Amino acid sequence: MKNTLIVCLTLVTVGLISCGSNPIKKPKGSLKEVFVTQINTSGSKIFNYNLVKTMPNQNHKNNGKGQGMGKGQGGRKHNAMKSNRNINTGGTKNKIQKNAYKRLNIKLFETGFCREGYVELDHFIERGHVTIKGKCNESATKHDRELFINTD
Repeated sequence: MKNTLIVCLTLVTVGLISCGSNPIKKPKGSLKEVFVTQINTSGSKIFNYNLVKTMPNQNHKNNGKGQGMGKGQGGRKHNAMKSNRNINTGGTKNKIQKNAYKRLNIKLFETGFCREGYVELDHFIERGHVTIKGKCNESATKHDRELFINTD
């Protein structure tokens, strides 16, 4: 009887520990890439690369019903929350930035748009969104003009 009680308690304890150790899974978002090219009349080749992390059902959150901060008790609480949020997003910002540059280099290699490298003209990094604007080191060839047709 005593051994049965010990075995039962051990099984219950192991079961509770295993249930309690399961991590909460965060919903994973998908990455949306946009690569836009432009060849100027002078032959310079410009590109804009955007990488946006979208969360599942991001556009349908709360079915359009506002769940914002409300009018609240003034700015102090809001500013404190805002500053804490900025502290915590640094790692995420660096991660998506590194990912964007890695994916941009792959995109440039796959498309052959900048065969001799590029100069970064500008970049913009915001929560879940990176934009990189660049100019290729080489001028456009006749083949480039046929392959990368301007759409504007």
